[in-house]
Amino acid sequence: MSFRILDRVLSLQTHVANELANDPHLEAESEEYILKQRLIAHVHREMDKLQAALETISEEYEVDMESPPEPIPDLEEWPRISKVPVPSQETGAQSLPRRENEGEEGQPQDEEDDDEVNPLDDLTPQEAKSLKLLRRATKVIKNIESHTIRYDTLLYKVISSSDRASTGAVDEAITQIFQRVIRTTEQRIHDFVKGHHFDMATFAESLKAYKEAEDEGDQIQRLVEMDKVLKQVHAGSEMTVYLRTIIDTIAQLKFAAWWNHHDGNGAAGWKGDYKARMTQGMTEAQRGKANREFSKATDCRNLCFRMYQRFGAAVILQPLFHVQSDGKGSIYSNRELLAHIIKNYQTWIRDSALLNVIQENSPEFEGTPEDLIADHLQKSHEASVRLALHLLKKAGGEELNTWAQAFFDEYEEHQAIRVGRDRA
Repeated sequence: MSFRILDRVLSLQTHVANELANDPHLEAESEEYILKQRLIAHVHREMDKLQAALETISEEYEVDMESPPEPIPDLEEWPRISKVPVPSQETGAQSLPRRENEGEEGQPQDEEDDDEVNPLDDLTPQEAKSLKLLRRATKVIKNIESHTIRYDTLLYKVISSSDRASTGAVDEAITQIFQRVIRTTEQRIHDFVKGHHFDMATFAESLKAYKEAEDEGDQIQRLVEMDKVLKQVHAGSEMTVYLRTIIDTIAQLKFAAWWNHHDGNGAAGWKGDYKARMTQGMTEAQRGKANREFSKATDCRNLCFRMYQRFGAAVILQPLFHVQSDGKGSIYSNRELLAHIIKNYQTWIRDSALLNVIQENSPEFEGTPEDLIADHLQKSHEASVRLALHLLKKAGGEELNTWAQAFFDEYEEHQAIRVGRDRA
């Protein structure tokens, strides 16, 4: 048994999903195809339950999930217990399985050379953790083998996912933001959504609340009202929660854009005024807690906005990047990993299978590898926008679609915003 069991299960699930997507004998959108996709979604839900149990254990026993303890070997991995002595083919005599530390003559081998240097030994715990995250991020991007992903394959995975994800689920989400979603016609998306239960009234209420906040003439009050709506927690079916997550993520990106773009009486002055208004009527202890949570949430919103600037609307489709009001969630626990990706993704892609696939599918493209990567990410953004708009139109009608479209229309302006120049 290992604390990495979630990664192993996710790897199996990904393998099954890929086999399904690449089966030439299985007609897409057929009843068998849909049933198999739902099976994958069911496995994903069971993984969420397993993850919750594992997190409870890890918190109770203070397990560092970035560097979990060595796994306990399963029974079949213990040759001295599970293997019955068998006659030797040469002598016919019984012989026991050789222990791992025995040499050819049955003598114990020397332990590993004590002089061997572990490159992590001379680092502080924080430096070692950062190096492990850097290696992990490099591996994730360099191992991306496909530049596209079907809309239904993506949706079945993200609808049942959680914003508190396992390591493997986070790596899969990162992989997906580098893949262009395909087959995103309006009819296909509407047919897909039609097969799931969702509450349209929830989306109408959310849109009304966000539009009322955005209509505030005073910038500080606009942010205060927007933050109040973002703090609301909603329940419902998986599809309802997922579509609401898309709406909330767009809203949190709007918040981040305003927060980093507003020039009011000097950033420090108006941001201080914002905090004072946000905590009005609170006790000193409540103000301290609210300020800490808001600072954490703001850092995560800024990080999400930077991801959106680099990778476009593919970020909005991933629940991983939804920021909870108190700043908790997978985006916070993976902030250093995501920062590495924002900084180094172009360097890593140049030496990846992904770049080779993009080049093979763009034989007429003229330009540098950096230009080709930028072109791929732009096309991925446009495809993700189409998918998001089709989903929201089906969920909330033309009004919700128009609200989201207005945000996406400002993508170029958003890319020019300097994020985090004045930390909250």
